[in-house]
Amino acid sequence: MASSSASYSSSSANINPQVTHDVFVSFRGEDTRDNFTSHLHADLCRKKIETFVDDQLKRGGEISTSLLDAIEGSKISIIVFSERYASSRWCLDELVKILDCKKKYGQIVIPVFYQVDPSNVRHQKGTFGTEFLKLEKNYKEKFQRWRTALTEAANLSGFDSHVIGPESKLVEEISNEVLRCLDDTFQSKTTIAGALFKKYSRHFEGAYFAQNVREAEKTGMSAHLRQELLSTLLNEGNAKIIPNIGLNFQSKRLTRKKVLIVFDDVTDRKQIEFLIGELYSFASGSLIIITTRDKQVLINCWANKIYKVKELADADALKLFSRCAFRQDHPVACYMELTYKIIKYAQGVPLALKVLGLFLSARRKEKWESAITKLETVPHKEIQDVLKISYDGLDYVEQAMFLDIACYFVGANKDFVINYFDASDFFPEIGLGRLVDKSLITISCNKIRMHDLLQDMGRKIDREAAINNPGKCRRLWHHKDVNEGTEAIEGILLDMSKVNEIHLNSSTFKKMPRLRFLKFHGENKFKISHFEGEAFTELRYLYWDGYPSKSLPPVIRLDTLISLQLHESKVEQLWDGVPNLVNLKEIDLSYSRQLKKLPDLSQARNLENLLLKACSSLVETHSSIQYLSKLVTLDMRLCKNLNRLPSSLCELISLQRLYLSGCSNLRRIPESIINLSKLELLHLKNCSKLLSLPELPCNLFSVGVRRCTSLEALSSFSFLFSAMSPHNDQYFNLSDCLKLDQNELKGIAEDALQKIQQKATSWWMKLKEETDYKYKPSCGGIYFPGSEIPKWFRFSSMGSSIEFKPQSDWINNEYLGIAFCAVVAFQDHHDEDVGFQLRCRIRFKIPSHEWYVRTIDYVESDHLFMGYHFFRGDKGGSRQDFEKVLFKIYFYNHTGRAMRCCGVKKCGIRLLTAGDDFVGINLRSQQNFNSNEEEEPHPKRLKYSC
Repeated sequence: MASSSASYSSSSANINPQVTHDVFVSFRGEDTRDNFTSHLHADLCRKKIETFVDDQLKRGGEISTSLLDAIEGSKISIIVFSERYASSRWCLDELVKILDCKKKYGQIVIPVFYQVDPSNVRHQKGTFGTEFLKLEKNYKEKFQRWRTALTEAANLSGFDSHVIGPESKLVEEISNEVLRCLDDTFQSKTTIAGALFKKYSRHFEGAYFAQNVREAEKTGMSAHLRQELLSTLLNEGNAKIIPNIGLNFQSKRLTRKKVLIVFDDVTDRKQIEFLIGELYSFASGSLIIITTRDKQVLINCWANKIYKVKELADADALKLFSRCAFRQDHPVACYMELTYKIIKYAQGVPLALKVLGLFLSARRKEKWESAITKLETVPHKEIQDVLKISYDGLDYVEQAMFLDIACYFVGANKDFVINYFDASDFFPEIGLGRLVDKSLITISCNKIRMHDLLQDMGRKIDREAAINNPGKCRRLWHHKDVNEGTEAIEGILLDMSKVNEIHLNSSTFKKMPRLRFLKFHGENKFKISHFEGEAFTELRYLYWDGYPSKSLPPVIRLDTLISLQLHESKVEQLWDGVPNLVNLKEIDLSYSRQLKKLPDLSQARNLENLLLKACSSLVETHSSIQYLSKLVTLDMRLCKNLNRLPSSLCELISLQRLYLSGCSNLRRIPESIINLSKLELLHLKNCSKLLSLPELPCNLFSVGVRRCTSLEALSSFSFLFSAMSPHNDQYFNLSDCLKLDQNELKGIAEDALQKIQQKATSWWMKLKEETDYKYKPSCGGIYFPGSEIPKWFRFSSMGSSIEFKPQSDWINNEYLGIAFCAVVAFQDHHDEDVGFQLRCRIRFKIPSHEWYVRTIDYVESDHLFMGYHFFRGDKGGSRQDFEKVLFKIYFYNHTGRAMRCCGVKKCGIRLLTAGDDFVGINLRSQQNFNSNEEEEPHPKRLKYSC
């Protein structure tokens, strides 16, 4: 009944028959052919990745056989979802075929959400959904298949252009992911299972390839996978699990069918039981194939036959090893004999070949000979034996770092890990470099990554040391062992959500004088009255959710700590006196609602993050805060009783982020804030008693002053869109600050317009100095009370769109982008905590640009959103490009649904060019900035003003 395969590697591999391309790209040509898709295609080609991109500009009729063959013959499919992708039935047919290949052959599918919200694709909402619904009338038979395919594809892990920017970075990350997926094209458990599936599936009444079962459980997609499996096997469009009938009913139906199912990458029998019920209940002749890294899973599933993936043939093994060791498909001549010794030793195991190849790459022959001699003395049976060769080549400190990472720090921020190891005298810069060189870890997006097998190996090494000599156990994982610790213990990591209650002995930590790492996360389950004796003398990291005491015990040596995190603690005061805090980098007391005052921090000269969110009993900061010259982040959101900030705030010369939202008793910001030259972000939302804002530093790129209902005056507007700021994207929110008078509002608008023009010129000058300036779009905006479009915007219109023909003088200049303005209004009340997405599109005759502007908040009165978008850096373009320009603003809610109860009353636009000399703007002579007087009617298509 059940046939299974086991493997202890977890490499990715495609299983497509007769492969003709590495990558197939599905896209809507009018949306992305001449911009994003062409850039992606060029980058893939530069990296020698064979890519199929359909160059047919006009499509009609059914999708061609050659295109279907190209999809089936590709290892990977990239789907570029754009706003109007679903308007093309050709694209939708491609999508259905791609997902069919994913199910049949395990083809890798990578969705890219280009300037479209994934939720809109998933639920067919917003403009994306509107375009899709237009097809329903004429294509009723295909429509449901298309809808199901869109939902399935949007649920896959992919890339979102709203999250990853600029476009050059998005392209780079996608192509790197493709390289990673193509990296191991050699035989693996998934390859073999897929080949069997393709060969035999036609002999069964139903067949399904359940790929990445472990990943589906991890990402919460198991229920979706189950529904898809049952729908496929039962030949139903939507086989739901019906309450009170349940999975058993569907399983009984399956017992009447002869089926073939592949469960790929299973880690627990319960995963299969969730998907289909009991394994023994299938009809005679059914075949179940399970792939796993754990042989015990197969035993637990009562597998009739267990097959361990065979090694690579010598030719393939030689090619894989050579690529890793020599960056080519064959070895260097003088290393030929040594290479064959490695091939013989590795026995064709792909991961072993790769690790050894990378380990020996660029090393002298003497190093190879030494490594091979060592290999010959240690018989190879499993992959971990090979991996341990790299571990054995580390010195004692590097081994300790590897084990700490395997046990505590996989996925952790690299800078934090460096601080931790530096405080432990582990020389982290050198040590981490060694671990990277030996392929034991990778560093991606500033996070420490480690292959699952390497992490398993590290933990196994730590466990085996404890088994051989219990007194030498260094790291604890299980709550039952906490009170049994010995003096060798260096780290404890416990997930308290997995236990009911833990009683700590008062002397527990007295037994652990070498403890460096202590993390209790989840709801606090510990019961302890006090701490006894000298303990925590070496502690570097203390993380304790729901810490139960009013203060830290004196037995903790504070001078060794680098991170103190006590979320939702009972702490009232951390400590008395002025302790030495020379190594402390972070204090996080968020939601410690009983904290009454901060301690003296004058000796915490290296503190970088002070997080006090929702410490609602805190009235003021300690005067010693002025000594925190390295502080980068100060978070005091929701400190409702905080009534003032010290003038010495200006001494925080490294401060970049200041969060004060929800400080409802705060009346003023010290004028000295102007001296915080590195401050980038200032959030003051819901500071309801704040009366005024002093002059702010020019480095800011985000200022949030929403719903400061008492705010009457701003001392200066110099911070708005400052050309001195290194940030191109700058946003300022002054919504619902309704006490700002007319002069203030006019001043905001006047300064914003001046700064937009200045910033455009500055941006253009910078771009001309860089070779890749074409691919660095930039945008920003300000949101504040107002109801009139300033005359500086040369074109304006009632409603949300403008269509116009620019003046000919613009054609002869370098156009950089646009400045735009919109009067935003809400007709009905909405949830005030829900944001609404503002998007813009500008379309020339040929090029088109669309971008997500900002999520804005509900407001009760008319507001202006004034912004800019710099998107060009090339020479002006032809006259035909400018024959007609269409600008439109879209307004959606958080679900991607177009809003009817709110929208844009008026809008304005000005094209920005390098030759557009700045002319002084004076709005103060205009009529009331918030005037409700009736205007002369606007022509719908065009209003021109100089």
